[in-house]
Amino acid sequence: MHVKKNSNRRGFLALEALLVLPIVGCFFLALCSVAGLEMAWQQMLTASREGARVAALGGTAEEVEAATRIYLGAGVVSQSTIEVFITGEDGFPTVSGKPVSVLLSIPAAQVMPQFGAMIGFAFGDSLLVARTTMRKE
Repeated sequence: MHVKKNSNRRGFLALEALLVLPIVGCFFLALCSVAGLEMAWQQMLTASREGARVAALGGTAEEVEAATRIYLGAGVVSQSTIEVFITGEDGFPTVSGKPVSVLLSIPAAQVMPQFGAMIGFAFGDSLLVARTTMRKE
């Protein structure tokens, strides 16, 4: 017995690929954006940790910022805003045992292109923030 192939289904695979590949491509680009943000956040977190370590050891605001900038490197995250909190409410340097912290922030859209905007996933005005707090020694 001879089975005749259905000639109406010849272009079905090409049509299916035409419909599915753009969706998969957009998903992949959105995934790359999220992964890039995660990498940038990890770099910022390491930099804030090193800055807070200098602050905990009694460093000045300039020394804390310099240490933080070293760990930020020369990439896009080096444009982060650095806020150093090493003074108390009275404006004097914090005493031993009190918290000191370093806060880094940068607009998420500045760090990664918004590939996910094609499928409705956009960063908008979101900030990428990393903060580390330690006790002053």
